[in-house]
Amino acid sequence: MPRDPLMEPIILWTRPQRESEASAQAARLRCPPHQAVIAPLFRIVPAKYDPAVFDGAKGLILTSANAVPGLPALGALKTWCVWRKTAAAAREAGLDAIAAGREAGELIDVLRAERPEGPLVYAHGVHWSRDIVAALPELTIHGVAVYESRACPIPADLSDRLSRAGRVYAPLYSARAATELARQPGVVSLSGLVPVAISDACADALPQPLRARAIIASGPNGDAVIGALAEAMSQDAPAA
Repeated sequence: MPRDPLMEPIILWTRPQRESEASAQAARLRCPPHQAVIAPLFRIVPAKYDPAVFDGAKGLILTSANAVPGLPALGALKTWCVWRKTAAAAREAGLDAIAAGREAGELIDVLRAERPEGPLVYAHGVHWSRDIVAALPELTIHGVAVYESRACPIPADLSDRLSRAGRVYAPLYSARAATELARQPGVVSLSGLVPVAISDACADALPQPLRARAIIASGPNGDAVIGALAEAMSQDAPAA
């Protein structure tokens, strides 16, 4: 019997558009058949800053590819990145970039071990979950916000579609994303919604009904979130 796509579970991707598209592509390769719905809760906009902060910089730190479009021309400046996709975006911009870990903690360990000569600049968003500057007081690092992720509502007609779905998986990559998702009309009452959180702190930002059924990824990185999704969906999938 041919499968009915309308009966398949939904993965609700709420990251900014580019990250959602990349994550959805990865999930298609690793997860059971599903419908991918992209409904960003945030849009990326440039932040105003003084470019003089980059004068004399000996290196750059990036924890998100969203910072790259907001950077001034820096030539082949040595750049330490979280995640290979961030490093790839930085290299496309001409930077001498390496992936120095899958999450901020790993990046901090690498920088602490290498002790690069400063000053370094940490280019980040207005909202952040880990203060790299404070974590490495032994290094000379200047932080600057070069972009902002502004909250935006999911489409009004989406709630109807989600309410009709048997199961909706919602990958969440930050406590802020968890809070914003729970604010969307009708979301908390969706009995089939399963949050898949990148960390305990992310899950703890959910209201209790959603927190109680949240799945926590095995590590604070994108691979672990996709892995948790794949495992949960495989357990829920009907037998062939």
